[in-house]
Amino acid sequence: MSLSLFDIIGPIMLGPSSSHTAGATRIGFLAGLIAGSEPQHVTLNFHPVLMQTYAGHKTHAGLIGGLLGCREDDLRLKTALQIAAQKGLTYDVKQIDPPDVHQNTMRLKITTRAGNTTVVNGISVGGGCIEITQIDGLTVKLDGNYPVLLVRARKPIGNELRALLPASQIIAEYLGAAGEDYRACWVMQQPVSQAVLDKISAAGVTAIRNIPALSNLQQLDSRPAFSTFDEFVSFARGRSLAVAAVEYEERRSGRPAAEIRKLFHDILRIMRESVTTGLETKLELLGGFCAGDDGAKMLAAYRKGKTISGGILPLAIARALSVAEVSGAMGRVVAAPTAGSAGILPGVLLSVAEELGGNDEQLCDALLVAAAVGMVIANRSSLSGAVGGCQGEIGVAAAMTASAAALLGGGNAEQCVHAAALTLKNLLGLICDPAAGPVEVPCIKRNAIGVAAALMAADMVLAGIQSYIPPDEVVDALVNVQKLLPQELKGSTIGGLGCTRTAQRMRLEWQEKIKQMA
Repeated sequence: MSLSLFDIIGPIMLGPSSSHTAGATRIGFLAGLIAGSEPQHVTLNFHPVLMQTYAGHKTHAGLIGGLLGCREDDLRLKTALQIAAQKGLTYDVKQIDPPDVHQNTMRLKITTRAGNTTVVNGISVGGGCIEITQIDGLTVKLDGNYPVLLVRARKPIGNELRALLPASQIIAEYLGAAGEDYRACWVMQQPVSQAVLDKISAAGVTAIRNIPALSNLQQLDSRPAFSTFDEFVSFARGRSLAVAAVEYEERRSGRPAAEIRKLFHDILRIMRESVTTGLETKLELLGGFCAGDDGAKMLAAYRKGKTISGGILPLAIARALSVAEVSGAMGRVVAAPTAGSAGILPGVLLSVAEELGGNDEQLCDALLVAAAVGMVIANRSSLSGAVGGCQGEIGVAAAMTASAAALLGGGNAEQCVHAAALTLKNLLGLICDPAAGPVEVPCIKRNAIGVAAALMAADMVLAGIQSYIPPDEVVDALVNVQKLLPQELKGSTIGGLGCTRTAQRMRLEWQEKIKQMA
């Protein structure tokens, strides 16, 4: 299935991690709907890599908050564990064994107050996107973008129930046994009507779950308007890149152009708010290792003329740092494409528009182009640092931002995609090595290098410079490096900066802090 532009710039969420906080919340929310009644106890099982970082990324809080009905932008996520305790919901955390599963696998064994047990496996695939892969041993593939009908029965009943469903509405079907029970799962284009549910109930099933879509990012056209940079540029001939991006989303989801642009204006508003919050508020970061006001310090230095880099670079860095700090303090940001890299796009675009006199319509165009560029890259590569390194987060965010900045500077289609390629080339191999686990060191300040790389690339293409390696081949290189990068350098906290003496000290401090928070 093709990605939505809103999979790339979005979701609007509470930080600190799109994969491990927003994605976890979505998995928890779906798991709660699948379980069907109020949870009493849940065992959270994580991949060994995620075991090292889940506390700093608030993965457990996201899963528990989702089970309690929170979505990824719900302010209650900050206190989800306390709310769970008040409701009598208990939990424990264990490592998945064997470990030969996706690095972002989260398994929930949910025991409800009604005495039922449900086991749900989910994967956070990057940027807040998820996939439910198993329900009580039944292999499925659910991304939350479509309604789902789950049925449990004492005998094989799939054929009988399928006959009751509108065949043209069925996207996928999963059938299987779980002990003495049989499971049937259908992914539907539209929610199943009450009349059909009544007929299914009369067929002697023991349980029904009619689960709504988490979003309205459904795919209508299985053949995307474009999926490579060459196709993007070709599709945009005779129209602007921004119009081409809107048409892509229109074909994909059926949303009208006016609605797509309105949603991107909403995204722009949230981005501005996160910049303002970060620059005007003394933030308390989850780990407490960073001061929480580095963006404000950078802005003050810029205004006093103490910066030496010149131009808008220090201003854009100040804004980018501020957004990253808001995310690290579990504030509301827009994943672009991830929470860990959320500062780069707003930091640069707001600063460039201010410098060039750009208006909100032009900024909306730039965001649309950035989303389309990110979609092309994410079609083949991972946006998760734990899967492909920070080159998939900071690297892709900077590439998106470079293309958008080039557009604001008057660049044409070829220049915009070459700006993305020049940026990505310079950030290939960027590792994900959080110290101790929280998304703070070096994650926040890496937003600054993303800003610099994006502005550098935009200036080069506007000067007439191109990437010698074609943009689509640069994405090939990214995929290659992501596969070759060792696991120790992909979010494990045991390689790179994560293995320094200071990081080891931080780990001990963080472990003590976790005990105090428990």
